[in-house]
Amino acid sequence: MSWWSGQSWSANGKVIYVATDIHVMDSSLVIHEGDALTYYIGRDRKMLSQSIEAFQAVVDSAIIHQADVLLICGDLTKDGEKIGHERVSRMLGKALQAGIKAFVIPGNHDVRNPSAKYFDGDETIPAEGVAAEEFASIYRDFGYGDDDLRDPNSLSYVCEPVPGLTLLAIDASQYEKNTYIAEGDDRDVSVVGGAIKSSTLDWLLAQADEAKGKGNQVIAMMHQQLINHIDGLDTMVSTAAIENGDSIAQLMMEHGIHVIFTGHMHYSDAATIWNDNHDASLTDISTGSTITYPSHYRVATISDDCSLLTIDTHRINSLPSQPQFSQFGLQFLENGMESSVYAASGMLWNSIEPIMKTYLKDISLGIGSITFRIPNSSEEFARMVYKHLATFINDGWLALQEGNEHDQEVYGRLYKELKKGIDNLLGEIVENDIYIFDTPIGRSVACELIMQKVTPMLNSAFEDLTQIGTENEDRTDDLHLNISLESGKIYADSETARVIPIYSDKTTEVRIYNMQGRLVGSQGNIALPAGCYIVRSNNKTRKIIIK
Repeated sequence: MSWWSGQSWSANGKVIYVATDIHVMDSSLVIHEGDALTYYIGRDRKMLSQSIEAFQAVVDSAIIHQADVLLICGDLTKDGEKIGHERVSRMLGKALQAGIKAFVIPGNHDVRNPSAKYFDGDETIPAEGVAAEEFASIYRDFGYGDDDLRDPNSLSYVCEPVPGLTLLAIDASQYEKNTYIAEGDDRDVSVVGGAIKSSTLDWLLAQADEAKGKGNQVIAMMHQQLINHIDGLDTMVSTAAIENGDSIAQLMMEHGIHVIFTGHMHYSDAATIWNDNHDASLTDISTGSTITYPSHYRVATISDDCSLLTIDTHRINSLPSQPQFSQFGLQFLENGMESSVYAASGMLWNSIEPIMKTYLKDISLGIGSITFRIPNSSEEFARMVYKHLATFINDGWLALQEGNEHDQEVYGRLYKELKKGIDNLLGEIVENDIYIFDTPIGRSVACELIMQKVTPMLNSAFEDLTQIGTENEDRTDDLHLNISLESGKIYADSETARVIPIYSDKTTEVRIYNMQGRLVGSQGNIALPAGCYIVRSNNKTRKIIIK
């Protein structure tokens, strides 16, 4: 019996590629390079110049590995330019021609975006964007072709990408709050948060009930995160997760939805929320951007009976223009960190200023009063923050980007870096302090108060925990998961492993590789977790899927 025909390990299940935040910038948007483009890219962590190549790499990989489905979870374009959407549609058309069903959903950058623009030397020129129905028209082959499957009140829709599996594509982007293609309007629409309309939620839950009624399993995709992936993050970045996400997640669980693919935050993270009885859960699998280091995308394998979903995380390591793309992306991220802090401080200043005033209150000690000087502007605040917290910001953000922060053992070191940086920053903010035995009392008290406030968030982020201190405290692997679509239960690899008999003779060499290219077995009986593998024998290659 040859290795090529063994029924016990022949290909089973379906393969689903997931990418998000591809932010394609069509090359025609750059009329002439100059200060305008340099300024825009310099204040961003996105490698926009590589956006087309990076997305093409994902499409090519899906075609090469004969994927069945490709999901794109929003932010398809730089800033909603119509020409960018048309470019994405043409690229998805190549996947469609190869037999891959592709489905998209809009992100906060994609519809009615006032920042759509051309770059012409030192100037920018407004570019044509798209309204909601134009978006649907451009992507009619990628989810929007059947009006009967669409929500009448949003760009949400339902489909069955593979038999037995229903996909709820959820539009949570509040583009109606944008001023449509307003000339001279420089607002960044990324500060507009996500929300699901009540009518849309009712429609989605009804669709889930209908799917479950006919025996289908249900998954969802949405641009913004459904739930907070870091405890307390919503106090600093209210736009990370949608409004009322926790309560919506509970409703989704009740209606049989246990997995949702999201994006938006440009780092790969998975967070699980449980119901009150702890017998059902929903896992929000957020994928990083293809053009933000480490340029992740996901490859999910669903079993033939649609009961088990195995998810692996991959990187784009090489592009034609950047053979060392991963190293290039890391350097790009590090080089742009300071400008990103300035940009984020500007966008979030209205939220940051009142938080600072809450943390830094005048302290009366009986022997004197200690006062604090709040920075006068977002620029002044950003300068002070980066001056004293650069190491913490750079190392912390890199750990988040790469996923599974707890495995990197960065928490203790980053805690010390943060405390030292805050103490030094307070040295600039305290106007008049009181010293006792050479200890600045106001500075010390304020530092401890701030650390008490931020430590739970720090612990959640770098220990990779959510809902800390509750009975639902959870740590979910960010990069590799085996999830039951029946209940949301996450299985260890050993619980889903299969023993695969490999037959060969003296002239045949059989080697099995995982999708990252690592050798995982050769001749003999091999236990492999569910997932995709490449089997090579002499000059023949075949992809197998273990369910």
